[in-house]
Order: sequence, then C-alpha cells, then structure tokens
Amino acid sequence: SHLATEPHRVAGVAWWQMWQSSRPSTTQPPNHPNTQPPIRHAIHHFCVLLTAGCDRSGDDGRVTLGYDGRNVTAPTLGAGSFEGAVRFTPAVLAEADGLRLVELSIYVLQVPDQATIKVYGPGSAVAPGNLLFSADVTDQLRAESWNALAVDGVTIDAGQDLWAAFAYEDDNPSAVIGCDPGPAVQDGDWVQLPSRPWQPLSVATDLSINWNIRGIAE
Repeated sequence: SHLATEPHRVAGVAWWQMWQSSRPSTTQPPNHPNTQPPIRHAIHHFCVLLTAGCDRSGDDGRVTLGYDGRNVTAPTLGAGSFEGAVRFTPAVLAEADGLRLVELSIYVLQVPDQATIKVYGPGSAVAPGNLLFSADVTDQLRAESWNALAVDGVTIDAGQDLWAAFAYEDDNPSAVIGCDPGPAVQDGDWVQLPSRPWQPLSVATDLSINWNIRGIAE
C-alpha cells in the first residue's frame, strides 16, 4: 500500500512515504508532519487524544464524532474489496448519548466502482459487532470532496461501542477513503483487507494516519 500521488493532495505526506521506502535510513526530512523532537511529539500526541472524539459540537445542536484532522490524501489500496472504519467507545460517545446518528461525513478522493456505508454495534476491542445500518452510496459520491451520507434508525447508547465504516470495491488500485496527516490515534484507522481480519492500518501497513470518517449525531 502507498499513498496517492496527486501532487495537489500529497504535499507533506506521499512524497515522504515514497522517499522513505526507497532508502533504509530512518531519518525524517525537515518539516514533515511527524518530524518532532520527542517531547514535542509526545505533547502533540496527547493533544490529539484530548481533542479526538466528541469535541466538535455545533451551534445547531449537532455533535460530530471523529478522530481525524484535515484531509491531505488517501491511501492507495490494490484492486478488490476493502473496508475502513473508526470505533467510537463509550468515553467518546458520552456527549452524544441518546442522540440519533443521522449522517456519516466521509472524504472521498476517488469514487470506486461500488461503495457502502455501514454502522455496526458493539463487538470486541478488535472487531465490530452486528450490522445496524447499511446503504449503497455509490451514486451519491463526489470525488475529492467531503460527502454527507444519511444514516437512519441508529440511536446512540453511550454504554457501548459504535463503529462507522465505509466499504468499497474497485477493479483497479484506487485511493478512495481520505485521511489526515497522522499520526494514527487509537481506533481512528481500522481496516479490513481482503481475506484478513480487522486491524489498525498502522499495523497492517507502514502508514500512520486517521480516516476522514466522522459521525454526525443530533
């Protein structure tokens, strides 16, 4: 897996991945998003954890659930079927307890052949549970854009996990689900690759990012 190489989407992320993969050195180039002194990096990571989750309430009473920052690109995965997800734990869902999950907001870089949004109930710490909602959204998607995709029939219970996912199929390698610059935070980068169990993308690959997948509750 590697990051998409569209120049206007890649600055600061994909060129570094390609540069790093071509040489054995572990020295990072100057000004890379993850190039920070140890103390500064620790502070940055702590701040990410503090601001991740349910901290983006709007004046309209909506609550945004998410772990990601701004979109910078999308990981390119091979041809086949893939699913990316974020897991919202009870601590993250506390502010949205009793509200309805009405929308998934997902950044899509390239529109795949087929795409489905899914919401799962509690499973384990490493896999979602029962499917609560699913909808084919292929015809609704816009490339290089945030997509607001409606969810129906899901009420948030802050006493249990909720997983928000985007599944897709494509006959060609494609960069579909948007991501931030990273580093990955816990539960922000789950992925299911073909014939493999659920695992963080940072474990399955050498990428450390968070999916641009957000839940909207009201």
